Amino acid sequence: TGMVSVYQGDRQAAYLHGGWLKPAHAALMHAVTVLPALAWLASHTDHPEDHRVRLAVLAAAGYLVAAVSVTVMTVVGISVVGAVCVALGAAALLTAGGLTVAGPVRRRVPDGIDHR
Repeated sequence: TGMVSVYQGDRQAAYLHGGWLKPAHAALMHAVTVLPALAWLASHTDHPEDHRVRLAVLAAAGYLVAAVSVTVMTVVGISVVGAVCVALGAAALLTAGGLTVAGPVRRRVPDGIDHR
């Protein structure tokens, strides 16, 4: 119904029909940039490969929980359970990001800084 309205030249009607899905669309589409960026960042750490894979899986699982929760909340209306799921998913994603960033930040310089 929304695309039919666009093709008929009535964009306002299209937003009235499908605009309410914008939060779900945004939540699902941002994974396309967030998860590869996190994987790229993890590839520049000295973590072993299996650790980097576990971080990526944790981030993907957290993102999935958050995105599905936002989608459900959008379709049926905001609920406390949905908000808690979004928070838990976001916490998992942020934890994975924090663990990824902590690798290079906490890495020690073996013999100190060479001032030559």
